[in-house]
Amino acid sequence: MSAMTGHLRELARSTRNGDWNWKPLGGRTLSSATCSELQFWESRSRNWKWVLQCKLSAFTETQVKSGTGAFNESNGAYEGEWIANNKEGLGKKAFTDKSIYMGAWKNNMKEGHGVYTWQDNTKYVGHWKEDKYHGFGLKSWSDGDQFEGCWKEDKKHGKGTYKWSNGDKYDGDWEEDKQHGRGYFIWATGVQYAGNFKENMRNDTMATLSWPNGDKYEGGFKDNMIEGEGRYCHASGDQYLGEWKASQRHGRATYVYQYGGKFIGHFEDDERNGPGIFVWPDGDRFEGHWKHGSRYGSGRFVSKTGEIIPQTWNEAPHSNYAEFMPQKYKDDDEMEVA
Repeated sequence: MSAMTGHLRELARSTRNGDWNWKPLGGRTLSSATCSELQFWESRSRNWKWVLQCKLSAFTETQVKSGTGAFNESNGAYEGEWIANNKEGLGKKAFTDKSIYMGAWKNNMKEGHGVYTWQDNTKYVGHWKEDKYHGFGLKSWSDGDQFEGCWKEDKKHGKGTYKWSNGDKYDGDWEEDKQHGRGYFIWATGVQYAGNFKENMRNDTMATLSWPNGDKYEGGFKDNMIEGEGRYCHASGDQYLGEWKASQRHGRATYVYQYGGKFIGHFEDDERNGPGIFVWPDGDRFEGHWKHGSRYGSGRFVSKTGEIIPQTWNEAPHSNYAEFMPQKYKDDDEMEVA
């Protein structure tokens, strides 16, 4: 006889007029597991007498199983309600792999609301249809991950939120167990993506990616990478407006600096590479070739008054991110006037 069955028998002897008694015989309290199961069934309009009957009314192999009772099946023991040899209604199944299901049944299958707990403490709480997660439910894994939302035939499908144990979170649309449709992904670092997903990857022509430091990107994504046309606004005030490839600035673009300068030209490998024009805030400009982010080779300086000065540059490579205003003329080892 299980400890719970013993507790219930004590309840049967110590309860009067159907009143609930949490300290049967000698003031001994029920175990937390027993209380938890009793509370579960009580929340579904079943009392301790029903639970006791499920456990003590055992069916034999030859009996027609109808009503309430227990039966040992090949894959585990079932205690609950039956109709014409079928599990139908409410019941508990303790499987041979030590997993447990408590909830609603229909035609021998889990259907309706129920709770399934695995030996490693993975748990699903929600709706079922024909033995599969179907409808709204919460599944929590033993590693700390959890999903709360809509399911269809054992797969995440519809609206739902997945939280990873590392602090990452996705909130949005799902299809066939994959992030698909509109969604929001928030990394544990605070970086946030808002846009469309396709088969678990960020794919959109106009999505938003923002950083805790104030940086923000608005534009295209392809297979998780920034791709296509987009605008990147730096917290410093700099802005890049143009083409991207594999999350790097690549193609035609305009870079506007916080001090008022502007570069219009070609980017490659995330830097100014190829033909381009740099315009100072006062209207003077340089037209020429760029390499590794710097002026390189032949070009010309054009003043705001129209004066043209041919130049040849051999400027040291550097990144243009948040750079200070470049000088119009540099040392001899960097520039030779043609």
